[in-house]
Amino acid sequence: MALDVSTLLFAGVTARCCYVLVFLVSGLRPRAESCLLHWGASVACSIGGTLIHYGDGGGPALPPLTGALAHGLFGSSIVLCWTGMRRFHGRQVDGLGTILAALLPSLAYVAPAWFGFGPDLGLAAVFAILAVMIVATVREILRSGSGGAEWSRYVAAGGLTVYLMAFVASIILLVADREVVSDGRNACISLLIDQACSVLIYVGFLAMAGERSNARLSQLATTDPLTGLANRRGVTRAVSQAMTRTSPRRMAVVLADIDHFKAINDDHGHEAGDLVLAEFAARMRRATGGDLLARWGGEEFLAVLPEEAAEAEAEQIRAATEAEPFRVGAGGLRVTVSIGVATSADGFEAALRRADAALYAAKRGGRNRVVCAAPEPGPAPRASRSAGAGQLVSAGSGGGR
Repeated sequence: MALDVSTLLFAGVTARCCYVLVFLVSGLRPRAESCLLHWGASVACSIGGTLIHYGDGGGPALPPLTGALAHGLFGSSIVLCWTGMRRFHGRQVDGLGTILAALLPSLAYVAPAWFGFGPDLGLAAVFAILAVMIVATVREILRSGSGGAEWSRYVAAGGLTVYLMAFVASIILLVADREVVSDGRNACISLLIDQACSVLIYVGFLAMAGERSNARLSQLATTDPLTGLANRRGVTRAVSQAMTRTSPRRMAVVLADIDHFKAINDDHGHEAGDLVLAEFAARMRRATGGDLLARWGGEEFLAVLPEEAAEAEAEQIRAATEAEPFRVGAGGLRVTVSIGVATSADGFEAALRRADAALYAAKRGGRNRVVCAAPEPGPAPRASRSAGAGQLVSAGSGGGR
């Protein structure tokens, strides 16, 4: 059965209505991303433009006002794709500039008639403006930092690129044969291309949002929300990957425990304790240059460092912790840390056990010090560098490790 404009129009509008519903349901959920509502509005505009443009069977060029409305809706649809991508990337959107950009196709369609030119010039101007809009949108889609949506963005960009090629071809056809863009056959071709591209674009957008949600869930599962460091699961996964690339003997485990942390919580409250944990994580990150770090649990932190640099960087962590008071409330709080360092030929778990033993030796030795486990096999752990007892000034001696 031959396809006509009415059949294709019905199928296209029905499919777009389903997309609008999906975007609305997804975008109106609590904590949903605003980009989904932008993309839903984009689909709604494309429905309006399509109904106006092809509602009469895809015949000759539309009257100036009707054509201005249809192409204005098409322009708004593309602009909303662009603003949705800006929101997706966390970038600001200029409201006034967006409105003016959406009005450009309408103005381009009616302006030639004001100066006595035919409608073909207006159509060519409209297609050129829409092509520029598409280029800007594709550029926004492909910008770096896609937030986990690495593959689906190419699907959406591919659909828009086909639209771009269709607009360029339409401009060429307008110049070569002014009748070819107005007959029913080309209206059917245009609708077929439109339906195929809309599937790529809107499915691509939905997949991008889904991919990023999955990436965020994965990050939440492997990241400590308070400090931004990896949690136990995250660092274990990262270590297993690192150990496949590097000999276990060349990696060292550094285990750090904040001294008298229970006293901080008891004397200053858990909110102060959280501030100390977050600040210690920041100092640890600066001292090690962003190596593999994790909050191992409670006030205990872990780093996996190159063996040759582990002791020196552990001492940098200790010195950075003691150097300046931690900002807690209106005053400062002096905090120290005890650290154990160890390696093992038997892998991460064995090194972790030996680092934990070295950490306890640092606690027994007076805290605020780095203790390196003796090479395997060897005697009891040896003390490395020390800064004395280093008790917590503001909180007193307190309990805890």
